[in-house]
Amino acid sequence: MMYYIKELISENEKMYGEEMTEKYEDQVVKASYKKLKRMSKYEYEQVKLLEILLNNTIKEALLLKDPSSHKAMEACKIHKEWIMKYWPSYSKVAHLELVKMYNNDDRFIVYYEKIGKGATKFLLEAMTIYLKT
Repeated sequence: MMYYIKELISENEKMYGEEMTEKYEDQVVKASYKKLKRMSKYEYEQVKLLEILLNNTIKEALLLKDPSSHKAMEACKIHKEWIMKYWPSYSKVAHLELVKMYNNDDRFIVYYEKIGKGATKFLLEAMTIYLKT
C-alpha cells in the first residue's frame, strides 16, 4: 500500500474512528478502506482534483444564493461522485445523512465555511433538493 493511503487511513481513524464504529457496520468501514487501498497514485490524485472541483463548484453556487440552481445541483452531483470514490456502495439516504452530519459537526462546518460563508447549510439545502429528483 502506498504511504499516502496508509497515512490517510490512519488520520481518518484518529479523527473519525469511534464515530464510524458507532454509525456504520464494521464491514462497511472495512470495505471502504479496501476500496481506498486499491487506489493507484493516479486515481488518488484524481480524487484530490475532484475535491478541488467540488469546493470550487460549491463556492460558485453560493454566489447564486439558490440551492436549487443548476450550479448547486452540479455541486451535489460532484459530491456524490467524490464520496463514491470512498464508499463501497451508495444510497440517497446515507448521502443525505452524511451532509446532515456535516451541519452538526464543528470539524466539517469549519472545513465548508472556508469555502464560503453558509456553505455547510447551503450544501444541505441543495442536497435535499438534489436527492429528491
